[in-house]
Amino acid sequence: MSDLAGTPGAIPLPRTDPLAAELSRVWPDDGRSVRKPVLVLSLVAGLVAAVLVVDTPPGLGVLLSGLAVGATVLPAARHRLGPHEIGYAALGVLLLSGVVVRDAPWFVALCLLGATGLASFALAPARTMVGGLLSGISWPLAGLRCLPWLRRGLHETATGLGFWLLAVRIGALTGVLLLVFGSLFAAADPAFAALVPRPDLGLLPVRLVVMAVVTGAAVSAAFLGAAPPRWDAVAPAPARPVRVVEWLVPIAVLDALFLTFVTVQLAVLFGGHRHVLDTAGLTYAEYARGGFGQLVVVTLLTLSVVAATVRWAPRQTRLQRVALRVLLGVLCVTSLVVVASALHRLHLYEQAFGFTRLRLFMNAFESWLGGVVVLVLLAGGRLRAAWLGRAVVASAAVGLLALGALNPDAFVAEHNVDRYLATGKVDVSYLQGLSADAVPAVDRLPEPTRSCVLAGMAAQTPAPGGLGGWNLGRSRAADLLADRPVPEPVTCGT
Repeated sequence: MSDLAGTPGAIPLPRTDPLAAELSRVWPDDGRSVRKPVLVLSLVAGLVAAVLVVDTPPGLGVLLSGLAVGATVLPAARHRLGPHEIGYAALGVLLLSGVVVRDAPWFVALCLLGATGLASFALAPARTMVGGLLSGISWPLAGLRCLPWLRRGLHETATGLGFWLLAVRIGALTGVLLLVFGSLFAAADPAFAALVPRPDLGLLPVRLVVMAVVTGAAVSAAFLGAAPPRWDAVAPAPARPVRVVEWLVPIAVLDALFLTFVTVQLAVLFGGHRHVLDTAGLTYAEYARGGFGQLVVVTLLTLSVVAATVRWAPRQTRLQRVALRVLLGVLCVTSLVVVASALHRLHLYEQAFGFTRLRLFMNAFESWLGGVVVLVLLAGGRLRAAWLGRAVVASAAVGLLALGALNPDAFVAEHNVDRYLATGKVDVSYLQGLSADAVPAVDRLPEPTRSCVLAGMAAQTPAPGGLGGWNLGRSRAADLLADRPVPEPVTCGT
């Protein structure tokens, strides 16, 4: 047969795509099909999103849609959910709840991205760093990988129409009950009526598209929970150790460079404003931006060097292990000093020019990167890092939750209002661009500045949006403005 394959006119032999073969090895098709409860719950999740998310600002509808998608996963993955998976799922729900609590669009976007990544990580767990990176994108990939699973399930359910007739009867009865009693309650209480979604036939095509997308996402999540990929299988094999001198000399020299740099940074840590003023040509903006860029580069350099050294450095003897711990420990500790220096200089910048969203986010991001270095330092103590990837993901989620608890837009507004009350300086246009979370802080401004800022904010703050768009930040702002409305006309000074 091999001879015929190369002759003219011979039938070409099928060739196996290496990428497809590797994917089949890592994510095999076990021949199972989607079950009926998963299909029904997926359609329910799509219907919830179509009713509560379309034409409303992000709020309670997003959380309820996410919980509906999560309920779709339970029938398919309940037998394989362990403590780690449940923990990451709980963190994802908490992040998704941030959409209900905070109104700041940038923070809402981070919460949605974080919750999606955590859900993917929980459904496709991995122990290696490479596996962890791939598990974070498993949910989108599952949308393609689940097609055979979905096709077999749809073929099986198509032959059993009794199940679908039962589902239609239950859905119709539920819809009639909700319509009748919901209408009565809405007529009895205006506050309840404001929460009831109002159908708009002009939005029907959009609702159908949203329903299809969310239903597909729910099916993909259920498939990922039922048949997760084994991403750890594609992680590189352990490397052959190099000679001791090949890593010892470069790391020792790098440690010396870091120690020298940190010694110079002592002037930064203790110099304060005087260091900026006494350095020719140095501005606060250059001072802060240099610190942030320095931290990012140094942290990435440290993590890369540590990862490469742990991979290739020999540690068969006790002396080799001690040398590895000491030299890499010095590298991590000196990086933490750089973190402290960068946070200190950013703090001085904020004292001089006030807080903004970007500066607050830089603070949070720098602090998180410092925490990652600490985790690497702890992992280096035992020279084992199987838990490190999971810890980094969890620390990012916890950091984002801490940022939400801080209420970033309100925090920025509070400090800028305090600065205005102390110095009389405030950037009105910047405060007007903040979200409804900042309204209680802005309310402390004296008139006419208060009315000027609030009038600009009201023009940009979306309406509550009924049940699906309910949000704690917008609700508090609406209550405050109802008690203390902005007088008209509003005249802003130049």
